[in-house]
Amino acid sequence: FDFVRALRPTAFLVENVVGLLWPRHKHHLEKFYAEAASAGYDVCPPVVLNACDYGVPQRRKRVFILGWKDKMPCNPTWPPAPTHCNPASPIPGLASWHTAAEAFLHPAPQGDANDVHMNHGEALLKVFRSTPPNGGSRKDSCRVLPCHENHDGHKDVYGRIDPSKPAPTMTTACINPSKGRFLHPTEHHGITVRQAARLQTFPDDFIFTGGLMSAARQVGNAVPIRLGEAVLRSILSMITDSRR
Repeated sequence: FDFVRALRPTAFLVENVVGLLWPRHKHHLEKFYAEAASAGYDVCPPVVLNACDYGVPQRRKRVFILGWKDKMPCNPTWPPAPTHCNPASPIPGLASWHTAAEAFLHPAPQGDANDVHMNHGEALLKVFRSTPPNGGSRKDSCRVLPCHENHDGHKDVYGRIDPSKPAPTMTTACINPSKGRFLHPTEHHGITVRQAARLQTFPDDFIFTGGLMSAARQVGNAVPIRLGEAVLRSILSMITDSRR
């Protein structure tokens, strides 16, 4: 809100994980609303948007909170209407969700600095070879660690991405198969930074720098490009209408 007070934008938009709405974080949201009001901004209730619904080949739910200087416009075009839907429940006029195949159909550009994946040891390569194509999980990998023995969680670790479906959420560890379903659909290694970036709908000419782990964090923390375009078009439309 230091930036909001200094820049006085017509609107601001905040994105965060869905856990922001958990009851135990209620006091943080209340403080957020108080800060917005003291800065002279009206705030819409939080909305949860799934990137799948806006043409992103990834299941990714995030919270968005829109703030507006003075008073929110009447009948705002917020949140943006979905452009895509689950093919299992088709909606007239909407395209089907994009699938993870987008990230793997074409090789990376020649000399692409982000066409890199983690180097895995022989023990993990053995795990990956035992994981069936387009799916699988920790149970298929035959790799049981102490952290796996005491609970039934982390089922997706060492699992392969299924290219016939939207990809799982790209996290800051999206190139590490031990952190989720981030194994290449058919090859025996984690996905590359470029493949993760494609699942976030970054163009291939966008280069992430700072090393492999830093690049993965940048990809995982980003708002998918197509989703960003959708929310910004919605806000731009509101700004244009309010100025008329």
